[in-house]
Amino acid sequence: MADSKIRHDQAVAMTASYLRGRLAGEGGKVYTEYPIPGAKVHGDDGRADVIYINGKTILIWEVKSVKTAEPTAVPALEEYIRALKVEHPGWKVRAGGNIPQLSAPDLISPNDTTLIAQSSLDRVNGPSDPGYAGVVAWWTRKRQDDRDSTHPGSYRVNPEAGRLDTDERFDAGTGPLNMRPGPVFPGVGGSFARVLTFVLAA
Repeated sequence: MADSKIRHDQAVAMTASYLRGRLAGEGGKVYTEYPIPGAKVHGDDGRADVIYINGKTILIWEVKSVKTAEPTAVPALEEYIRALKVEHPGWKVRAGGNIPQLSAPDLISPNDTTLIAQSSLDRVNGPSDPGYAGVVAWWTRKRQDDRDSTHPGSYRVNPEAGRLDTDERFDAGTGPLNMRPGPVFPGVGGSFARVLTFVLAA
């Protein structure tokens, strides 16, 4: 599997985990790689990276590399929304809300590289076009010091990162990295800044 695919899947899993925790208690369900028949993306039926369905409401997120693919997420999201509105007349279908900065040791180079995922509209030097709502960008950065206490098999979430892409340590809690098929609904007591589980769902 190509490095970019592994990192993409890691960013998708981080995003889905955040949403499962954030939306715990709201009902509905978060899915990854959700097939959308009739959504023609790159000539084939599309698969949304992350989708949340609750009653007759559908929210969609598309995860892309900042370096190579971020702009392609906008037309893909538009096509997914169009196709789902055709499939579910009268439902509320729209791009998902913002995702805070998520951080994990990169699965390719965990000893010296961090993988970051964050909403395009919130990332430093990110696009200002509101059409990027629902787009989650991922990128990597080299660690500049040893203050990061995370290790392969864990990740951190920093809900207060905003547009700041810094090397400040994230103190909102850590969670285990569990890249295996299957739904996981982590218990999140009190503040969301607690331990989450992150899973690459089937």
